[in-house]
Amino acid sequence: MKTPFILAVSLLMTLTAPAAVLETQWTGAGTTSDWTNLDNWTFGVPNNTETNVYNATIDYDPAFVYTTPIVGAPVTVNDLSLPEGGINFYSDFTVQGATTLGAGFTDYDSPKSSLYLYWGQVDLGTVAAFAGGTLDRGSFSLYGDSAVLEWRNAAVSAIGGDASIYLAGQGSAILDSVTNADALAGLADVRGSFGISDRTFATTGGLSVTGSLSARAYNADAAITVHGAMGTQAGDVLTAGYFNVNAENGHAATIAWDGAQIQTIGSGAGISLSGSGADILDRASGTSALWRRLR
Repeated sequence: MKTPFILAVSLLMTLTAPAAVLETQWTGAGTTSDWTNLDNWTFGVPNNTETNVYNATIDYDPAFVYTTPIVGAPVTVNDLSLPEGGINFYSDFTVQGATTLGAGFTDYDSPKSSLYLYWGQVDLGTVAAFAGGTLDRGSFSLYGDSAVLEWRNAAVSAIGGDASIYLAGQGSAILDSVTNADALAGLADVRGSFGISDRTFATTGGLSVTGSLSARAYNADAAITVHGAMGTQAGDVLTAGYFNVNAENGHAATIAWDGAQIQTIGSGAGISLSGSGADILDRASGTSALWRRLR
């Protein structure tokens, strides 16, 4: 009479056995760069199932033609590692554990950890490169109104020298996945790169820029508004930071802050204005900060 009980326990243990955790790495050896192409991976296409849970590694390798995977359908992985790789997202993507990033995009010959979002919601889980409010590595480019990037407890107050963020389109956003709050609302320090295109962006306080800050208007006006002082302006001297403002197709592109008045550009700073609608403004008055001849 004990046999049915033993069989039932054995069956229960089989049904509740944990899924195997598999390590797989991108090779780009397939004929396409699709994420779902089995030939592009060393040990299976990473997309968690009841049977297998994947840790995915994407590392840049110039030996392969297709070095950047394309996510065209929803994907879920356990952990994601990008020491020197990139991903193009056209669909939802979820990291249940943690994402490890290398340095951001430095130049066209050396792409690092670069995420390009064209559509979908990308949840990176816990980001190891984010601590104490500083994003210290990784390159995040969001294109279009349907591109949303998020991770746990995201509240970026500083963009480090090896990190960059680019937002194109008013609907593109970086969020805290726990609270759904805007992760960039408290941005106060740009040591790497921050840029927008065809949208507005505003800080809640002052901003220090020792890296680069850019606003581009192509299909719509673009404006970066700093609700406070620019930390790298001393009197009428811009001491640091590179400011790029590009206005095309009859649109306006501006960067504004409180007390903006620039007569001298220091050796560690630079300003580039392209197009008749491009300017740097004093936020309160709306007048150009470049009203006197620069030297």
